[in-house]
Amino acid sequence: DTVQMNFESTRSGVKIRVNADSSDFIATYLLNASKGSSPDTKYFFRNGSRLLANNCSINSGVTFDFDNSVFAKNADLAPVPIVSYGSGSVINYAFRNGSEFRCSGLNYNNYPAQDPAAGAYTLVFDNSKWIPGTGDFSFSFPGYANLKVVVENEGLVLEPPASKTWTVSMPIEGTGGMVVGGAGTVQLDGAKWTATGLVKMLSGATLDLGGTTAAGLVVGGAGTLSNGTVSGGGMKVALADDGTVTGDVPTLDGVAFAGAFKVDVSRGEAAAPLAKPYKAAVVANYSGAVPDVSGWRVRNVGESGLGARFEARDGKVYMTPVVKGFVIVVK
Repeated sequence: DTVQMNFESTRSGVKIRVNADSSDFIATYLLNASKGSSPDTKYFFRNGSRLLANNCSINSGVTFDFDNSVFAKNADLAPVPIVSYGSGSVINYAFRNGSEFRCSGLNYNNYPAQDPAAGAYTLVFDNSKWIPGTGDFSFSFPGYANLKVVVENEGLVLEPPASKTWTVSMPIEGTGGMVVGGAGTVQLDGAKWTATGLVKMLSGATLDLGGTTAAGLVVGGAGTLSNGTVSGGGMKVALADDGTVTGDVPTLDGVAFAGAFKVDVSRGEAAAPLAKPYKAAVVANYSGAVPDVSGWRVRNVGESGLGARFEARDGKVYMTPVVKGFVIVVK
């Protein structure tokens, strides 16, 4: 029922590896993932493996690496609480390829008294879920001065249940993005978002900026973006050769825009010229007050000299391609 890895703190030069392939590693009472002083304890879970620990504690540096695998409390996949005791430790998690981090809290026990700024706590997500439970939850971990989330490719997947709010106030960085799903609300502190990838809001999902400003936020999908300001940033849609938008467009609800907002219509240089005459295409919906789209600009249209005019009316934002500057035709 109790597993303590790296127990002998007096041993030097010891490297500990746990490799699970299509397997379960179970501690029904407690897993102390790295008990001793060795900083070289690593866990690798692959191909549907599961790390199931009723409680998890960490005393020294450790790495967890999950690929299409799960970290949870038990076979019912309840969320596990994690407590660390060595603030100077480097603790790394990576979740990739559809993995699930079912965790209800990252807690720091300051005993013996140590400087919480001395360590580093990093979680990497690539198309993987963090599931803290079924109720409201705040992703805020004040015990860790150096905690951050790094997103790659599709990044972090959050799916709060209906009528529940998951508040994200931890730093998120990297070249990836986030997927907002579920029927509930993800509330994001825009100041903590510095990632450069796409935030895809699925149908029925809501990303609420909570009155904050998100610099460089790029959104897409069929969900709703609400209650905040986007500074710079942009949106991704798909514009077909006939000038219609194919696929999903987001809904804006109480969103303001500062600076140039770039609408990427996903057409490369090899794309065929847009059909003429150019037509107005719906690139977003809105509810409530009419958004100011005067700073919107088209990008990746596939034709040099082609821009767009944006207009918000009747609950929709329309984009009409226009030729920039002037054209001289010689016959």
